[in-house]
Parts: sequence; C-alpha cells; structure tokens
Amino acid sequence: MELNQRKIITFLLVVSALLMLNIGLKLPETVSKQDRWYYNEYEYGKESKDWISSKEYSLNKSISREIHAVEKTQYLSQEPKRNHYQKAWRLYDRTYNAMKERGLFDLKKARKEGYVKYDNLHWVKRELYFDNSTLEPMNPESLIYVKSSSNNSSVLAGVMYVTGSLESNGLQFAGPLSIWHFHPRDREYCERELYSLGDKTANLTCENSSIKKRRSKEMIHVWFIKKSEGPFATNMNVNNSELISSPQKMEKKEFMRQLKKEEY
Repeated sequence: MELNQRKIITFLLVVSALLMLNIGLKLPETVSKQDRWYYNEYEYGKESKDWISSKEYSLNKSISREIHAVEKTQYLSQEPKRNHYQKAWRLYDRTYNAMKERGLFDLKKARKEGYVKYDNLHWVKRELYFDNSTLEPMNPESLIYVKSSSNNSSVLAGVMYVTGSLESNGLQFAGPLSIWHFHPRDREYCERELYSLGDKTANLTCENSSIKKRRSKEMIHVWFIKKSEGPFATNMNVNNSELISSPQKMEKKEFMRQLKKEEY
C-alpha cells in the first residue's frame, strides 16, 4: 500500500513539474510573438523611421492621421548579415529573369496573361492575389508599369509581392533589408474586397470569408529601376531621374551598392 502511495506521489510531482516547465516555456514565447513586430508610419521624403512596438501601435490612429502606408519589421536596430544580402540578390535576380522569360516586360503580354489595371501603376492578377502564396518569381501578384523615359510606351519598373491573406505576416526573406508594408483603409473590408480590380459593381460580400480588417494585405516591391531608398523601397513615387526606356538588369555589385544605399 505504502509503495503505491509513493508511486502516486511521484507521478503527481512529475506531472506538476512538467506543467510548470510547460508554462515557463510557452508564456515567454507568446509574449515575444506579440512584441517582435515594429511599425513605422511611412511618410514620403522622410529618411528616418520612427519604429514603435506592436503594443504601442494603433491602426485606428494611422487611419485617423490618413497615413498612406505602414511598414513592419522584426529586425529593430539589427544590422544585415552577409546571408541577408545574398538572399536579397537571389530574389531580385530570380524575379528579373522570370519576368524576362515570361515576356512580361511587354504590357500587352501581361494583359493576355490575366493582369488587369488597378491604378496608374499597378496591374494585378486576381488568381494570384487570392491563391494564398507569395514570393514566387514566376508569379508575382502585381506588376508595376511606368511610362518610358524616351517615348509614351509602358516599361516594367518592378513587381509587387503580396501576402496570401490578411492575417499573414510578410516573410522577411532578407532580414532587415526586406521590409513589408500595408495600407490602412478608411472603412472595414472583406478580404476579397481589398482588390476589386476596378469592378465597382461586383457583389463582393463576406459570406465566404470571416476576415474583416481596415487595412490591406502586406506587400513588398522589387524594383528594376534605381530607387534612392533601395530595390525594395516602399515609396511608389517615380521621379524623372528614375525613369528608364527599357528594363535593365543590375549587375550584382551595383545591386549591392544600391541595397546599401551607397553613391553610384
């Protein structure tokens, strides 16, 4: 009898220890997930970034201040590592080559492939926008076309990758070099309404989606033009000095200099 009691007591002590260990491990992990994201209300022309933690950030305040874009990162005050630069080049290289291979430097070909005009710069493919995947160089969700510097033709200035859902965080594939952003909205949207692609009369409801947010999905640009803020710049403004007559792939050395925002 005494032996059985000892076994029971030992069992209970082991279970208690495991529970304490479980709590001790999981609680800090949950807190870290909440704290690990930092937000910057992006302002055109402002070089410095005022990062605030997820605890301090308020989407409603961004909306009330009519902020156009909000950037996100996990890498606050962390310097890029060598592998981050290599991964940044890899995505740029693969994306450019994929666009060339598919013939999407030509807007007419893009339209045949199913990309439709969303605004003056973005052309979006609905199937890709809602396929729950991203960062696939052969299938970017959006193409960015600007007017040529030499004539009135359209030139592919870059692409835009978009996360699979409203609840997805953009994968920082190149660490602190790859900052994603989203756009606050002045009203609540169903997930499938975020890009109605010009179809203002479409009967898009939330019957098939319970996700409603006053913000867009997260997105990141890959530019084929020389942006002063780098090849993944949030800034959508394209000035005359950045215009090109045709897409030209940067050499790896030049890309790295632009990524480091060095003079070239």
